[in-house]
Amino acid sequence: MANFTLLSRVAVAAIIAASMAVCACNRVPSGIIKPDDMSEILADVHTAEAVGSVAPRDYNNDSAKLALKMAVFKRHGVTSEEFDSSLVWYAHNIGKYIEVYDNTLEILRERSQNVGSMLVQAAISMAGDSVDVWPASRHLVLSPRLPSKRVGFDLPFDENWEKGDMYSFRAKVSEGEGTAFEWVFVADYADKTVEMYETTGTTGVNGWNESTFVTDSTKQLARLRGYFMPKNDDRSTYWIDSISLLRKRVDPSRYQMRYQVHTHHQLD
Repeated sequence: MANFTLLSRVAVAAIIAASMAVCACNRVPSGIIKPDDMSEILADVHTAEAVGSVAPRDYNNDSAKLALKMAVFKRHGVTSEEFDSSLVWYAHNIGKYIEVYDNTLEILRERSQNVGSMLVQAAISMAGDSVDVWPASRHLVLSPRLPSKRVGFDLPFDENWEKGDMYSFRAKVSEGEGTAFEWVFVADYADKTVEMYETTGTTGVNGWNESTFVTDSTKQLARLRGYFMPKNDDRSTYWIDSISLLRKRVDPSRYQMRYQVHTHHQLD
């Protein structure tokens, strides 16, 4: 009887310890979506994004894609602001970020085993091959008092880079609807070829502004630099939030963007 009581106490202690571990894993600041919930939402977001790749004719504009994403948020009872701020928090806490994304991939793989659809496979590809490589602060204030309103990055070679990788540079501008931003990417390749891609994007009603650069699928990238800045030289102050630089694997459907790239050969 004494042994049974001891075993019971051990079992209860193990259950309590496991419960405490689960609670610790899910502990995040107030207002941040819990890891388990975030993994579920991300799995649904990637599935929604995959719809666009599997059925491009039905979802061939940003409004249709945004409607899909908003439907995901509504299903989970969160707002786009809560999702964005949670994503930023996880990006600043890389350990949690990795845990969440590993769980997201596991959820998608489970769905794939149960459903086996092309849609879920596309979602797995998007979740597994996309990573945010932005190296600096995600929140900035571009004030006239600064010597420059240019926000840039400089990435050295990474062994995870692959030929043809795409980079989507994205930022949210508070109360900046209609503001034009200049975006520039400069790619240095191993053969000393240098490419430059320049474009202008106008901030939409939801505050987002972005540009995507597609690297050469026949060459090894050695260095990637770039920046964005307000196109108009005015005295305005811009509050920039949720800055990201998302690296994705080569997408043949986006490769036509290569025609806008300027190439310079054999530069020292």
